[in-house]
Amino acid sequence: MRQMIASIAALRARHTNRPLIASHKGRNSGLVAESTHRAFQLALREGADILETDVSRSKDGEMILMHGPNLDRYTDHTGPICEKTIFELRRMHSRACNGCTPDVQLLELDDFLAAYKGRCLINLDRCFDFIPETYEKIRAHRMEDQVLLKSSRNLEAIFDWLMTKNGEPQFMPIVDNNEDHLRFVLETARYYAYPAVELVFAEDTHPMISPDTVDRFHALGIKIWVNSLTLHFPLCGGHDDIRSLFDDPDQGWGWLCERGVDVIQTDFVREAQEYLDRRYGREG
Repeated sequence: MRQMIASIAALRARHTNRPLIASHKGRNSGLVAESTHRAFQLALREGADILETDVSRSKDGEMILMHGPNLDRYTDHTGPICEKTIFELRRMHSRACNGCTPDVQLLELDDFLAAYKGRCLINLDRCFDFIPETYEKIRAHRMEDQVLLKSSRNLEAIFDWLMTKNGEPQFMPIVDNNEDHLRFVLETARYYAYPAVELVFAEDTHPMISPDTVDRFHALGIKIWVNSLTLHFPLCGGHDDIRSLFDDPDQGWGWLCERGVDVIQTDFVREAQEYLDRRYGREG
């Protein structure tokens, strides 16, 4: 039985070919709305190593778990999230992907952190424009070694902020088909020890995911995170969830394993873990 990793220090120290699985917004399907306790509990039950979710801010600066920017897709209300106060948001309910609105309220960041403290690694996305404020929430819960922030925007400004904090926040840059950003992360890794880097590549021949790039990051002690979600634009050169589920998993998740990826973010936790169990054994 694999042990759950609940600290970034343990992630850094981990040396195995088997990738960890990050659950995208928890396991959301049918009546289970994304980024809710039900979604996260189901994801952990199915074997998720990491819970990934998005953070949005209310009109009065409070933080809730939602992709945004609008309420329409995610709740039984409409309009921009940033135009609603936290009091108004607390009266709303999460919308599941089948259109139902079960009696599940929106999850606030404070409540989420309190509920999953010490249980697993956590990755917070979409807080691009308020990373310092999000980090203060993490500090307030004393979860600095459990929560990984990430962003594809403002990498230079975020690096400068990290330097003012003596590199204490745990931050993962998203490098999205951008070779300038790739060079920037490799150069600044001399000054800030990134725990991981999320690589996004439209083609699997892109320098972003070349063996040389992967080896350079690994030599620096930086883990490789890849998002295998299937969207209307490619995130991982076509080696995605749909290819893994309905074509050939060896050419989907397996290709990522062969390339040396350390974390696979997916919508299909149970299926991905079953594939990894077949490939590496249950204790891999």
